[in-house]
Amino acid sequence: MLQIPPSRVGVEILHDCWFNKGTAFSERERDRLRIRGLLPANIFTIEEQLHRAYISFHRQGQSSLRDKEKGRQENIVAKHLFLNSLHDRNETLFFRLVVEHIEEMGLDLYLMNSLNSIG
Repeated sequence: MLQIPPSRVGVEILHDCWFNKGTAFSERERDRLRIRGLLPANIFTIEEQLHRAYISFHRQGQSSLRDKEKGRQENIVAKHLFLNSLHDRNETLFFRLVVEHIEEMGLDLYLMNSLNSIG
């Protein structure tokens, strides 16, 4: 398990994508790290967050009715933006999502890397 340096507390933890666990911080961790009140009161496990992130990933890729009429199947850019944003906010959840669904997300990750190297 990743140890959070004692010098990092409060909002610094939440702004550091390496240490941020989102709503998975336990009550004890929230008190120790002085982040109680900075997160929603509900505590969600990584597994629960993973499930929500997976659903959101698919929602991002859904095409609008207009796109479907034009023959477009999915919105790859929206998926890319979702994964990029998740990576910037919460690396723990990002990598867990990718590891759990690597076959499905492999192409999106490849495209994400390719687009980042271009721009």
